Amino acid sequence: RGFLADQKNAYLRKMITDIVVAGVEPPKLMIEAIYRFRNESRTIDYVVLPPSLVAAASAPSDDELKKYFGEHEQTFRAKEFRKLTTLVVSPSAVGKPESVSDEDARKFYDEVKSKRYGTPEKRDVQQIVFKTDAEAEAALARLKAGVGFDALAAELKLNPKDVNLGFVEQRDFGDAKVGAAVFALPQPGLTEPVHTAFGAVLSQVKSIAPAVYTKTFEQAAPEIRAEIAAQRATPEARKLHETIEDQRASGKTLAEAAKAAGLETKIYDAVDDAGNDRAGKPIADLPAGPDLVKAAFASDVGVDNDTVATRDGGYVWYEVNAIEPARQKAFDEVKEVVAEAMRNEAAQKALAAKADEVVAKLNAGKPIEDIAKELGVQPQRANDVKREARPGFNSNVIVQFFEVAPRNAGSVVVDNGRMVFFVRDSTTPVFDPNSIESKTIAQQLKPALDNDLLEQYVGGLEKALGVDINQRALEAVTGA
Repeated sequence: RGFLADQKNAYLRKMITDIVVAGVEPPKLMIEAIYRFRNESRTIDYVVLPPSLVAAASAPSDDELKKYFGEHEQTFRAKEFRKLTTLVVSPSAVGKPESVSDEDARKFYDEVKSKRYGTPEKRDVQQIVFKTDAEAEAALARLKAGVGFDALAAELKLNPKDVNLGFVEQRDFGDAKVGAAVFALPQPGLTEPVHTAFGAVLSQVKSIAPAVYTKTFEQAAPEIRAEIAAQRATPEARKLHETIEDQRASGKTLAEAAKAAGLETKIYDAVDDAGNDRAGKPIADLPAGPDLVKAAFASDVGVDNDTVATRDGGYVWYEVNAIEPARQKAFDEVKEVVAEAMRNEAAQKALAAKADEVVAKLNAGKPIEDIAKELGVQPQRANDVKREARPGFNSNVIVQFFEVAPRNAGSVVVDNGRMVFFVRDSTTPVFDPNSIESKTIAQQLKPALDNDLLEQYVGGLEKALGVDINQRALEAVTGA
């Protein structure tokens, strides 16, 4: 009875929520706004001003250094460091890549190369489905005699969208036999009719886009062997996990447990809360990365900790051996660092002022090529820049490209100086509500709109029924 009552309530809730969101579709104006935002592209002309363009700042006096240090003390604090002992048992650590044969590695490469290392071959395909094999054979004869595929489709009153599949991969075909026939053709042409559950399929390959791969088997072999070895080592990793846990349960230290399992621990003398060493550089071989750091800084010396999971399904045991508290560094300890910080800040200010001068000239109509020649730097152009990741530009730079109106200039800090850019033009493709991208945007928006409506509906019910939620009691019950 309890189950039936629960299901009855579930169905009732679903009926109500379905009614609330029934027929709700994202407004065309909203879809168009997102479409325009995503697809606006700009042509950017730019130059990079190196720090060498401005005169070096004079060496600051001790009084200036001390004043700067006093104003930026928090910048020169020593972070908290922890000494850790770790033990890693994971499939990738236990696996032996050298034991994987060339045959196994090549077979795995062939299975994954299309997804990982490039794009598979694609073919531009047209297709007509006939009710019988005889009809398909007769159509094939007419096509071979010179009748065009489009003309035949029009004669049969078929929708071009149903006939033209566009560029497809072999895996895109619902019937594997049809895909095999299409990709068996050595060059564009017609396939023989293929009998399927829905009728006889006749296909024409209009053009072929060859496969493009970024890594050959030889280049990918090391990582493939490592992956196969890790898959095979999973059972052994589980057994080692059980062995070490048994040793720990018997009171052994982590080093003793590792020795009993034939393994070795590793000690990290100093790790900060960002996973860096004393020099501020990331510790490359820190197992489980940020997850281990987070767990270690939530623990303490002498605590028996739970393991931290690795991405490949392994385990990391750790002990906090010592804690070096964060502290404020003395001026004499960081004098050179303070001087360097002051020099960098002065250089950035001078470079920003120089960039402002260049921006003003560009906005006044002076060609960027002339300015680049005067400064002795190389003008560059970036075409088709959109609001998305792009090699050579970080996200902050791309944001700035779109903060400036077309035919105007701006500047932004980059790694090797300061970039001054000019937005040469901006184009946005015509909005097509029936395009695949527009439909995808609508699909992405609909759940959010549904949730908004349901939240408003529930809020209206709470108000109408006088519902009052005791937030403190709720947090106590849920442990929030």
